Amino acid sequence: MRPEFIAERRKQLQEYINIILMNPILASSLPTKRFVDPDNYGQSFHDNAVQNASLCLRNEGIYVLSDEHYANIGWRLRKQYFKVVPKINEQANKSSGIRNFVKQSHRSQSQQSKVYVPTHSTTEEASNYAAIAAKCVNCDLVLVWVEYGPDKYIEDRDVQSVLKSLIGLSHPYIEPIKYATCNENGVLVIRKFYKHGTLKDQICVASCPKKPYLAKYGNPKERKALALEDIAK
Repeated sequence: MRPEFIAERRKQLQEYINIILMNPILASSLPTKRFVDPDNYGQSFHDNAVQNASLCLRNEGIYVLSDEHYANIGWRLRKQYFKVVPKINEQANKSSGIRNFVKQSHRSQSQQSKVYVPTHSTTEEASNYAAIAAKCVNCDLVLVWVEYGPDKYIEDRDVQSVLKSLIGLSHPYIEPIKYATCNENGVLVIRKFYKHGTLKDQICVASCPKKPYLAKYGNPKERKALALEDIAK
């Protein structure tokens, strides 16, 4: 190929990359990061999240990962979203070393769900976790896994203490955390999933909150202000 042609294509490619990097949403996307910095962004964040989240949930034995993965619904690269369900075990009472907590479902007075917790939890923590999980049997729940950043400076046990404090927060305008834990690699949080999406989804008129954020926010067709009655809610 002619050197002049190669130089021209290289110049045009650089101009194209500069335009992409000027857009904050495109610049922070995983395809862009992998193109400009493959050494630091070449790993599979999804696989790492599945491995760590599965280990955390297995240790506690309250929730289990669903097959549904909310791929790239948020803009943070190391923040992964999964559907999660309470772990119902009808034969938990046959397992030694595991305490059973039975919570009657609100759908039927005769239907009962058994939720078990690990023996290393305290009695109070076990009761709270089991009660919350039993209430969420019929709810849509989302698990959020996020890795620690380079600015992490506190010990893992201190992170766990902070998470317990956050779980205890109660405010009419803050959605309570159903469950939270951490390990040496990151933090796991479980919340209720709202089918109408987040506040940003409503402003950008995102018809499907489960779509990737590039499809929802990259080039929104319209934006709308919230009505006073919606703000009051």
